[in-house]
Amino acid sequence: MFEVKIKNLQGEIGWQANFKTIEEAQLWANKYTGKPGRAEILIKDLSQDPEWVKKDIELKRKSEFPTLEEKIDALILSKRGDDSKLIELIQKIEAIEIKYPEPTKEIK
Repeated sequence: MFEVKIKNLQGEIGWQANFKTIEEAQLWANKYTGKPGRAEILIKDLSQDPEWVKKDIELKRKSEFPTLEEKIDALILSKRGDDSKLIELIQKIEAIEIKYPEPTKEIK
């Protein structure tokens, strides 16, 4: 993911957007800068920002994790002797944790 910020000559951010590829980011930035020298273009590879990576992983995990209602239902059924939903939720959570692992300190 790439973040593009376009600043005017006073250093104020006039435009800001995120793009999946560097090519999309550059095309968008070139479209909105106008004449050369009238704006500063900043393109940042967010995948190199540990804080952004951490938040991105948290959002992706949260969007796929079972809801509180699903967890409660599974626990109630388990208490009644039916562990099938609880086992299903545990497997789903484990799959999400594999799909979106916690960031390591190796990301710089």
